[in-house]
Amino acid sequence: MAVTAPSEAAARASGWPARLPRRHEGLRGLVLLAPTLLILGITVIVPFALMAAMNFWTQVGFDHADGWSVRNYAIIATEQLHAALLLRSLGMAMAATLLTVLPVYPMACFLAFHVRRNKLVWLIVITLAHAWAAFALLPIHVSLEKIDRSLPGASADLGEGPVTRFFRVILPLSMPGVIAGTFLMFIPTVGDYVTAALVGGPDARMIGNLIQLQFGTISN
Repeated sequence: MAVTAPSEAAARASGWPARLPRRHEGLRGLVLLAPTLLILGITVIVPFALMAAMNFWTQVGFDHADGWSVRNYAIIATEQLHAALLLRSLGMAMAATLLTVLPVYPMACFLAFHVRRNKLVWLIVITLAHAWAAFALLPIHVSLEKIDRSLPGASADLGEGPVTRFFRVILPLSMPGVIAGTFLMFIPTVGDYVTAALVGGPDARMIGNLIQLQFGTISN
């Protein structure tokens, strides 16, 4: 009776994706990611595609006419109210993003390099206390966690101080997380209308408030 090699038995036990030849590593990764990509497509990409298609509908009263039009974008570009609210929203979102990403980076550094126990508790306390900050904190933290700890040590052995070591080693290696955190913070802030509606008056309206009014009340 033939004895199955341990590696072959493990491959059979882990399913057919693991039995793909080694030269098909990319295909194996896509197969393993397929359920996640399917869920992401259904819950994120499809709604965004439908919303994008609605941008080109022509409104007639409270209904939509047949055919496609770029009239909605022309209105945004030509009407002063829309342009002013859009520029205000972009400016406020940019300011909020900078004021969040800059202080969040040291927090992510502290969690990545100094917290050894109860790290999940730290992340959950910070997430609950600063809901928007978490969008920037988590990708930066993940990026910092992936840095090889020997690289800052090698930089120190070569005589570089903490400040130089940070700007020449840690910050460049963590830039993917910084960029991801910046976009994840900026994009939802641009469209935020709840904060302006709750804590601001008429002068605090943003482009999201106009979209909510047009979409919900006027059915546009």
